[in-house]
Amino acid sequence: MLEWTGESGPARTAATDGTASGWILSQLAEEGVRLLAGPGRTDLRACHGPRCVLYFVRSHPRREWCSADCGNRARVARHYRRHRDAAESAKA
Repeated sequence: MLEWTGESGPARTAATDGTASGWILSQLAEEGVRLLAGPGRTDLRACHGPRCVLYFVRSHPRREWCSADCGNRARVARHYRRHRDAAESAKA
C-alpha cells in the first residue's frame, strides 16, 4: 500500500496481502508515482520514432528516441522519404 507523505512523496507501508507479488506491485506503483509526480517528470518524453508508443526519461537535451533502434528507424524513414520525394520530382 502507498501513502502520500507530503514533500518526500509516496512511501510504501506494506503489501496488501503479504506476498512477494504484492510487494513487487507496490514497489512498481511507488516508482510510477515517483516518475510521474517527482521532480524528474519534466524530463519524461514520448519517443519520436515511427509507430513507437513508448516514453523515456530524457538524459540529454538532444535525445528524441527511447532507444538506438527507434533512432535508426527514424533516420531510415527520413532517408527513404527524401529519396522518394526526389525521385517523384525528377519524374515530373
